[in-house]
Amino acid sequence: MGQEDFLKRQFDQLGKALGRILANLMDLKDKGETIEALEVTDRALKKELGMDIDQLLAIPEERFVHLFNEHEKLNIRHLDKFGDIFYQLAELLDQKESNAERKRSLYQRSTIIYEYLNETRSVYSLEKQFLITRIRKILGKN
Repeated sequence: MGQEDFLKRQFDQLGKALGRILANLMDLKDKGETIEALEVTDRALKKELGMDIDQLLAIPEERFVHLFNEHEKLNIRHLDKFGDIFYQLAELLDQKESNAERKRSLYQRSTIIYEYLNETRSVYSLEKQFLITRIRKILGKN
C-alpha cells in the first residue's frame, strides 16, 4: 500500500507540475514573450522529466504515446497536458514564424496525442477533435 501511495503522489505532483508549465506557457504567450516562454517551458520539462522539448521530439512518433505507459514518472493522464503544451509551443513558433520543422513536429505530436486520447477515452472530446482539424489545416493535411 505504501508503494502505491508513493506512486500516486508522484503522478499527482507531475500532473500539477505539467499544469503549472502549461499555465506559465500560456501566460507568457499572451504577453508576447515568445523566447522566454520557450526557455521557461524547456527548463521546467527538463527539471520534471529529465528531458527537454527537443529530446521529447526526438522520440519516434510511433513510440511516443507508448512512452507514457512505460516511463516511471508518466502515465496516460499526463498525455492531455502534453498535447496542450506541444500545441501552445507550436502556436508560439507559428506567431514567430521561425523554425518550421520544430513547429511541424510539435503540431504533429499534439495531433498524435489528441487522436490517441479520442480513441482510448470513454468520453469523446469535441474540443480535441476541433484542434486536430485545425492542426491538419495548418499542416496542409485536410
